Parts: sequence; structure tokens; C-alpha cells
Amino acid sequence: MKIEASVETVHTIVVADLKEIMDDMMDSFNARTKGDIEFAVFDDDRDTDLKEIQKHIDALDLIVRYYDEVPS
Repeated sequence: MKIEASVETVHTIVVADLKEIMDDMMDSFNARTKGDIEFAVFDDDRDTDLKEIQKHIDALDLIVRYYDEVPS
């Protein structure tokens, strides 16, 4: 099955998905900071894990800002 979509539609879907991933990362960061979750996202060491989560949030933010500025 083949699905056809315009560039604008694909752009909108990609940006929305990236924003959702970033929101999930921020939720994990906040929960890990508060100690609400005990499981590790990237590393068992809490401080190392928080730094790595923050790196991913920063990277996603950069990508989302780029795509939000690029006309679709």
C-alpha cells in the first residue's frame, strides 16, 4: 500500500512527532529530578542520566526550532 502526502503534511507530522518526543524527555527529566521514577533512561547514575536527558532535550529543541523556521 502506498500513501501519498504533500511536503507540508509530512513537515507537520515530523515537527509534531519531534515535539512529542521532546515533551516525553522533559517529563522523564522532571520525574527523574524529583525522584519520582527510579528507572534510568540512559544511565543508572542519576546525575549522569539527567545530563544525558538534558543533552537530548537540547538537541530536540534545536531541531524543532529549525523545522519551525523552515517553510514547509
